[in-house]
Amino acid sequence: DMGSGTNYILLLSSWTWMLSGICTGCGLGDVTVVSGAAYDNRFAVKNLLTRAHQEIFGQNYWVGPDGAASFILNLGCRQSFDGIKLVNTHNGQARDRATKQFKLFSSQTASGPWTQVLDTQLGDSRQQQDPLPLQMIALDTQTAARFVKLELLSWWGDGGGLQYFGIHRVKEDNLVFSVCGFSYKQGNKIGQVTYDRYFSNTNGFEPETGAVAAPSEGIYLVNFYSHIDSGTSTFQTIQDPKDYYSAYIRLNGQNLEFEGHLKSSLVGNTENQDDVTTGRNLVLHLNEGDEVDVGLDKVMPNGAGLTHSSFCMVEIARTERNAIYSCGFKSTHGNKIGVVTYDRHLTNRNGFGKEESLDLNQGSFVAPVEGVYLINFDTHFETGRGPTSKKFNVVFRKNGHNILEQLSIRTSMHGSDDNHDDVTTGRSITLHLNKYDQIDVFVEEVIPVGAGLTHSSFCVTLIHLVEADTEASAFCGFMSGPVNSEGVLTYDRVFTRVDEYDYGGLNRQTGVFMAPTIGTYLVNFDTQVDSGPGPSVTSKPEYYSAYIRKNGNQLQFEGHVKSSVVGTDGFHVDVITGRSLVLHLMRSDEIDIEVNNVMVYGKGFYHATFCVTLIRADKDEIEE
Repeated sequence: DMGSGTNYILLLSSWTWMLSGICTGCGLGDVTVVSGAAYDNRFAVKNLLTRAHQEIFGQNYWVGPDGAASFILNLGCRQSFDGIKLVNTHNGQARDRATKQFKLFSSQTASGPWTQVLDTQLGDSRQQQDPLPLQMIALDTQTAARFVKLELLSWWGDGGGLQYFGIHRVKEDNLVFSVCGFSYKQGNKIGQVTYDRYFSNTNGFEPETGAVAAPSEGIYLVNFYSHIDSGTSTFQTIQDPKDYYSAYIRLNGQNLEFEGHLKSSLVGNTENQDDVTTGRNLVLHLNEGDEVDVGLDKVMPNGAGLTHSSFCMVEIARTERNAIYSCGFKSTHGNKIGVVTYDRHLTNRNGFGKEESLDLNQGSFVAPVEGVYLINFDTHFETGRGPTSKKFNVVFRKNGHNILEQLSIRTSMHGSDDNHDDVTTGRSITLHLNKYDQIDVFVEEVIPVGAGLTHSSFCVTLIHLVEADTEASAFCGFMSGPVNSEGVLTYDRVFTRVDEYDYGGLNRQTGVFMAPTIGTYLVNFDTQVDSGPGPSVTSKPEYYSAYIRKNGNQLQFEGHVKSSVVGTDGFHVDVITGRSLVLHLMRSDEIDIEVNNVMVYGKGFYHATFCVTLIRADKDEIEE
């Protein structure tokens, strides 16, 4: 609901002026009614400033008097816009009125002169079901004005009206919206995850709650990562099939079931070996005002819960034009060897044509243009209790071939019992794809006693076109390993290299990425961990630990990756863990990965990927 509460409107108004190059101090909450006729006071013009998903008779929409009508709105300041957003009406349960033809005018003053920017007609909405669709209508030409006037010329039924009206703002292209929150300890507190502090937040923006509202319509990457300490099992919990941790990425207060689901039930053999960093990435098409947050809805009584949690939301594209983003969701793939196919699209848009980029039945994404693409795959693995001699092994493929044999998503951790055997995990990488390159996810090996892959999400998103004048920078390094000693990770090869700056980038020998320009960057680190069998040494905490570092300093603790769960035997010792962050970097800032703790009886980190991708460069004077 785009108008649910005062705090919500204030949040949007604070952001509109930050992102608009036209004015300061005005936004959605500053739009006011100058004049306008209504059927009576119940159907006032002010009602159309707030979008509702269901019309309530005489309460939340505008109806004009019988016949022609008009209204004038003050946008709060001079705004640049190229279209309007509106929802027609059907006059509640009466279903006897709807707008047909209208004209729109703009002006710098409330008294004119007025310039016509649109003359259009709407379809008959009187028999349409709630919620009535939000319609995006382009103007005849982009305009900049403080006042708009709508003149209703014809109508369906007895008269016209609107449930909602707004403008589609044109924003400067030099500032990308981003915000990340960090929670040191959510613990076992059911409800919205809230944050102790914020980082990578554009212009110092800080939400008042754990929810972030989209400042404009666009394509957004959303991710949530957390350590989950599940504790040890007892006789009672062993018998409980509902003994697990569960959290959801939520949209407007509703769980994204099940594509936004994070789950872990892997319990420790000891209290010192009972946690792992896990998370999920999604790409969402959000409307202005849509709110995204994370809700913890189930906990394990013997666990310490969520710690070192990070939540990031970053704008990838502001309009559907030239935006390519496709996400598929699979409820249950199970133990089937082969390509993962999908039940439904989460978001699917190809700005360069009409064909769908992600084929659900084939499970493949076809790149419509050459570009830098972000690839995310996350899934629940349920491994069963075992013992077996198998592992789950999932790989990314390009044009039918593994991108790297070792670039896999592998887990073999058996549960200590039948109810404690699953975890959400995955991998995020950046790839340079040519036009018509095909990407899919392939299951190579399964554990027959486990239920396999469930709640899988696969997203492919265009970050940059690769053209002669594109300001693009994307680097991914691969480390085969294993590494079981402290220090900065270095890489065997760089499998993604897009460098339009001829400065900075990833040095695989030192493991350090240097930012080529000031801007907003996405940092992805994922690694397999072989922790060895357990219990081994439990007199003190034993765990694997690594940090994303900036300029030699650990990002504590939003950059922390940790795993201490151990295998039930010497073969089932693998789990994949990692973290993704959005960081604002200055030119020459350095990012690397430092291992700062290892386990004596494990083999360590292996098959690690480290990707740093420029989302958008700032157009700043220091870069000129």
